[in-house]
Amino acid sequence: IEIGANDGTFLKNFHIKNITHCGFEPSKKIAKIAKNKGLDMIPDFFNEKNSNNLNIFKKNTDVVCAANVICHIPDLNDLIKGIDAVLSKKGVFIFEEPYLGSMFKKVSYDQIYDAHIYIFSLLSVREIFKKYDFDLIDVYPQITHGGSMRYVIARKNERPISNKINTIINNEISLGMNSLKSCVNFKKNCEELRDKFIQRILFYKDQNKKICGYAASAKSTTVLNYCQIGPNVIDFIADSTEEKIGKFSPGMHIPIKSIEYFRKNLPDIAVLFSWNHKKEIKNKESKFLKSGGKWTWHLQ
Repeated sequence: IEIGANDGTFLKNFHIKNITHCGFEPSKKIAKIAKNKGLDMIPDFFNEKNSNNLNIFKKNTDVVCAANVICHIPDLNDLIKGIDAVLSKKGVFIFEEPYLGSMFKKVSYDQIYDAHIYIFSLLSVREIFKKYDFDLIDVYPQITHGGSMRYVIARKNERPISNKINTIINNEISLGMNSLKSCVNFKKNCEELRDKFIQRILFYKDQNKKICGYAASAKSTTVLNYCQIGPNVIDFIADSTEEKIGKFSPGMHIPIKSIEYFRKNLPDIAVLFSWNHKKEIKNKESKFLKSGGKWTWHLQ
């Protein structure tokens, strides 16, 4: 079972191997795309009620998985009850999300926005699943989103627990991630970084530099509103998503233009909002650097 299966890009790998599968995708249009590929899809949310209706999967599912979905679900208790309803005795729940430790370390406050209801640590994941007799048995650090963690959950005492769990949890405790103190320190670091970013951008503006943004992402919305930077400073934001072009950034109302517009109207300074993809973007926009342009972003 995949939670948040989207158009079935991941799930199709199991379909090809004739593995019994099911995807949950609440967007009916997207779920239909997956169904047209021959995938078994339910155009609804995964929860306790819906999982109890899956007769063939009840207490018989080897793997439940989700990528960048669980942090969007408000009711984790209901989610875990749903997983409990379908997971077999030796089954595992594997999910991947942005990692609190990486966010604290990099001061990447742009991870905080409406869709990200939670930013998980190992301590928090272990604690909530423990309530329902599940163990956190393994983790795999990922580079996505500037630092994510892949968690593996199993029924209590059914699978061995990796030594990595205690190692990383002890590190979290040493960093104060089991107390409010770490959040207070993060707040202070956010304010420091925000002020530096504002000063840098206003310095460029005072030099009559032409400034634009690159990637009208959810992260950019957090940064721009937190720093109170609007169209009087940033002329436009370039983006490749057709639905966004011609519209405005939420809150600060900066015009969103196409990538082609960016390339025809190269600025002096480009604020890279998708900083976690800076290597690919810099390679793709090599002409910008060759023209004397400069990249900057809020985490510098």
